[in-house]
Amino acid sequence: MISKIFAGALSALLLVLAVYFYRTYLLFETRMFQQNSYRPERFMRWWRGPRNAYSAFLAWLLPLPVKIPLAVTARVKRLFVTDIILTLLLFAGGVWGCLALCGSFSCASGALDAGLASDRAAGTSDVAGICGLPWGGWSLPLAIWVVSSVLLMASKWILLLANAVNQPIEKAITRWYYNDAARMLREHKGLIVIGVTGSYGKTSTKNYLYRILSEKYNTLVTPGNFNTTLGVVRTIREQLQPHHQVFIVEMGAKQPGDIREICDLVHPSIGIVASVGPMHLETFGSLENIQKTKFELVRALPADGFAAINADSPGIASYQDIPTHCRVIRYGVDKAGNSLSLRRDDAALSPDRDDAALSPDRDDTAPSLRRDSFRARKLSYTTQGSTFELSYDAFAAPSAAGVAAGLAAADMVSVPGDVPHVHASVAMQTHLLGESNIQNIVGACAVASFLGVTPAQQKSAVAKLQQVENRLFVSRQGAVTVINDAYNSNPEGAAMALDVLRDIQGGRKILITPGFVELGARQADACYQLGFKAAFCADILIVVNQLNRDAILSGARDAMARDRAGKQSREASGQDDSPSLSSVRLKEENILCKDDLALVFEALPALLKPGDVVLYENDLPDTFK
Repeated sequence: MISKIFAGALSALLLVLAVYFYRTYLLFETRMFQQNSYRPERFMRWWRGPRNAYSAFLAWLLPLPVKIPLAVTARVKRLFVTDIILTLLLFAGGVWGCLALCGSFSCASGALDAGLASDRAAGTSDVAGICGLPWGGWSLPLAIWVVSSVLLMASKWILLLANAVNQPIEKAITRWYYNDAARMLREHKGLIVIGVTGSYGKTSTKNYLYRILSEKYNTLVTPGNFNTTLGVVRTIREQLQPHHQVFIVEMGAKQPGDIREICDLVHPSIGIVASVGPMHLETFGSLENIQKTKFELVRALPADGFAAINADSPGIASYQDIPTHCRVIRYGVDKAGNSLSLRRDDAALSPDRDDAALSPDRDDTAPSLRRDSFRARKLSYTTQGSTFELSYDAFAAPSAAGVAAGLAAADMVSVPGDVPHVHASVAMQTHLLGESNIQNIVGACAVASFLGVTPAQQKSAVAKLQQVENRLFVSRQGAVTVINDAYNSNPEGAAMALDVLRDIQGGRKILITPGFVELGARQADACYQLGFKAAFCADILIVVNQLNRDAILSGARDAMARDRAGKQSREASGQDDSPSLSSVRLKEENILCKDDLALVFEALPALLKPGDVVLYENDLPDTFK
């Protein structure tokens, strides 16, 4: 009797644990499935990644903080229901099968040894402690344990099966939503649709453009990370109102065709390409595919459309197939002459790379491909933000989009004729830091000027822009300045953040970073270059996590070794060896390695001094934690 009660209690405990672990795994895997756009091939590619079993284990045991939480949409709820039903069916069938198997074993044992019958009846047989429902009821907890373990290990396959079962329903629902959103756009006459894309910087550019255009227009913008076709559809159906004059659409992509799909829905007349870089190389396959995909936005514009492209982005500057069927202008930021390039060769020890290819004097054969029309000059940083001078071309006539919105020629920034060179400037001040942020502001101002927002209105809006959390976000913690750039995950943005760290007012400069992920074959080299440049910009380097540690440390130590060799050479030749911009600041004893951010936080109080400036550069995404 006691044996049966204990077996029942153990069965109940195992059921509770099975439900807990199943719930944890279901939430974790569904979140990852959602972040991979509900696409099985992307989900499995992520799952097969080198650190994802470890990620799953941690998520199973610990309530780790996440960057992007699970959005419990109607689709997710339907997926939950199907997954739960399938799991219950498999669980019930598995337990019944185990019990039947144990029963068969019991009968076979009785036939082979009838003498065990009395022991089984008394519950004293050793075999009774192992198997057989008639031998004390131990087969039930055993069955629950075996089946639960198998189902947990197969949970991702059950999730994919649930998704496959729901596919016909999801396709029908998605098509209906898509057609309804397309209908709403067709019925909204005169709506100006602006597409914003880029490997990085698109969210910030979208937000800045929204703030500037709001000085003149009733504007709708896709919220948060709603940059997929389904996210845009949801925004249209839930938020688009008759009074809206402008609709700003952020367009994300993980494979060729993603941006074209969004453009086929919203039909933009204006576009911004904020950057092109090696992001999501594992799904794109090559930088060339990324370039083609980002410029799907420009190709989708009408002949009277307008595009602004970031001339400072190497992936844009090197692209040879920029569409010329519509008006295209470049924008960017003039180098201050003291920015160190992120390179491993000897050029990294001298001032910035050769930007002749991006010069305003560069000739373009295509008449619609305008020279650098909007540029920020005289950029400087303080702990309060940035100041710069915005130099721009004027637009001599209202755009077709402006005419559609009811603008007159007097509404536009106008000059006699169509002047192709910089002719005017406006002093700007913003709370934001970093060349990347200034680039995004300039791109937004280019489009705003095209739509008739005056320089005075632009200046007022730029001054009111608020810092975006985790993107070069500056705060004070006691006597220490903290720059939080945790959401920056690209080499180009990291280089700009390091320039800010080096140039901002303050005492010692401290860099905390785990490096980059999702860069494919370029990841190790990008992390090497990050460490190399960090040696010039930081007094203390803290490398978080083991994933990119060797590459970052190798870059930093190579920079220090070359700097020592250069100093010895100059001393031997009697040359001046005074500190300069290109001097390495980092020393070996100021390099720290920590396995996770929690350990960094434990070490910081004893490390920090008043006046220090700390830069948190990048944070590993949820799929790599």
